[in-house]
Amino acid sequence: MALRGKPMPLLEYRVYLVDDANDRLLQRLHLMCDSDEMAEERARQLVDRFPIELWQDTKLLGRFEPKQ
Repeated sequence: MALRGKPMPLLEYRVYLVDDANDRLLQRLHLMCDSDEMAEERARQLVDRFPIELWQDTKLLGRFEPKQ
């Protein structure tokens, strides 16, 4: 999204793939998005067998569980 013709800066997000049963972090990914909503949409697309946590700096934005 642009304001007065200037592009909005992208925000950095981290996505963690979590294995709760074994208390392990399986994978960390970095996302660059223009909004929390876009980051949430992209994080939801990554959910498969394990939960996903979405962080922006020190703030947990959401945890997305696999569908049973």
